[in-house]
Amino acid sequence: MLRLIAFSALAAVLAFPATGAEVQLTPADDIQKALDAAAPGDVIVLKDGVYYQKLVITRGGTEGKPITLRAANGGGATLSAGPPPGVLDKLVFQPYEKDVYRARVPWEVKRPVLADGLPLYQYKSLSDMIQRKGKKGGPEDSFRWEGGFLYVRLEGGKNPNRARIHIGRQGADGNIIIQASDVTIEGLRLHMGITTALRATGNRIVIRDCLASGAETGFSLNGDGNRLEYCEVSGPIRYEWRVKHYAEYEYGYGDAVRTSGSGDQRTVIRGNFIYHGFDGLQPRVSTSWVRTDWSEITGNLFMCNFDDAIEFDAGKNHILNMRAHHNLFINNFVSFSLCAVEGGHLLIDHNIVYNSPCAFPWGTIFKLGTPWNPNVPAKDWAIVHNTLVNTSGHGDFKWFGEKIVDHINVLFLNNIFYATNAIGDPGLKGAVWGNNLVCNPAATGTVPNSIAANLRHWDPFDPRLRATSQAVDAGGRIPEAWAERRKGITPAYRREVRGKAPDLGALELGETWKFEQPGPRWVKSWKEIPSRPAFPKSFHPSWAGFRE
Repeated sequence: MLRLIAFSALAAVLAFPATGAEVQLTPADDIQKALDAAAPGDVIVLKDGVYYQKLVITRGGTEGKPITLRAANGGGATLSAGPPPGVLDKLVFQPYEKDVYRARVPWEVKRPVLADGLPLYQYKSLSDMIQRKGKKGGPEDSFRWEGGFLYVRLEGGKNPNRARIHIGRQGADGNIIIQASDVTIEGLRLHMGITTALRATGNRIVIRDCLASGAETGFSLNGDGNRLEYCEVSGPIRYEWRVKHYAEYEYGYGDAVRTSGSGDQRTVIRGNFIYHGFDGLQPRVSTSWVRTDWSEITGNLFMCNFDDAIEFDAGKNHILNMRAHHNLFINNFVSFSLCAVEGGHLLIDHNIVYNSPCAFPWGTIFKLGTPWNPNVPAKDWAIVHNTLVNTSGHGDFKWFGEKIVDHINVLFLNNIFYATNAIGDPGLKGAVWGNNLVCNPAATGTVPNSIAANLRHWDPFDPRLRATSQAVDAGGRIPEAWAERRKGITPAYRREVRGKAPDLGALELGETWKFEQPGPRWVKSWKEIPSRPAFPKSFHPSWAGFRE
């Protein structure tokens, strides 16, 4: 039972009277002081309001008794790295030139800058911004800081004084840094962290029901047994910039979620909503080959990411040791980047990908190979029981596959591939192709060991199988050699076979796609988070767990 004690900024000394105590703070109180005095099992509760504080957590709990920092009401407490009251009370914009306005800001304003919750494009110079220099005219929603002024243009010439413009304070560099183990963060909004909203280098860190906005990277975790659950990350890059303007890498990079470095055993990324990132999720290497050390990516919605939804790339002798399953991907430029996964031990199964007719006209699902390190092998990964729909102009496989010299223990089995253009053999030397269904309205695909089909019923999107589908009872079982190999890596998944053989795709005939609403569970309305991208008209939000 937690004991509740009041905390006041007037207190000369903060002392938790017993392990497992609960302290309640207000925006006038010093959170850092409470964290520095906390003991294993203690809970620090933040009442509603905006806290203009950057936190460095160096005291952790113990296994089973974390130090917890929690919002009293989910989403009611915000840690902001924006200018506090009295520093820059209000940005007052004056007309400048060609729908560009400016306001005086004495420090360099770095991306991201938000207008009504959405990121603005950063031009390289003021002249480029005024001319909208770039492919196809350059984005209209944009900003540039030069010579003590913040220049802003909003779509349609809207006056920025009528919008909520958010910037970071001088030197802003994150909201929370965790340098300890056994810490739990729950229910907070992390705002305008600029570089990385939350960075953690400890073990058994739990980040739950949090929202990160206004940072290039929302969450960066490096350690063992960490969990990111039911969080939402609104990245700094709008995918419309690539669709409408062919804007590419000049904007910069920003992985919405990163699990990188030398640790990452037993990491769980579950139930999150990740969008508007450069790369949505960048999981990196493990140091363990042991089956019980595997990491899991499941139940996440990846939507409208500028480059890769998940970039699995791992270099020579690097081990991924993870399973990515039952995730949903909507309108990402690339869904899975595997260029190159040399160390492997990766299972990608039971995911649904939908690139709608209004998505990138030249996006793809698999980015294979590597443009920067040719003549390397790829090994130990499997793509099994996925439903992959790509109505864009590209096929499902693109780019660098020919630069991989060999594929060792690489398996494509029991998938449904759909693409507007014909799907050809991607030329993956050494890869094993099991039964797959290739659906194409124009031509028969040539993917090895495929069952050709001509299906036209993806608009509106519906991933469920029909009794007449060629995917029913068309699957095969994992080859014994690969199955034996996998026993020592990720745990085997179980799937009920209702007919004579497994069905192709992510769902068996008669199954219902059960997807829990992703993101913070305190969010009651879609409109509560203004940065969320719109679902394509051909996709009903209920498939993503939104039934509002």
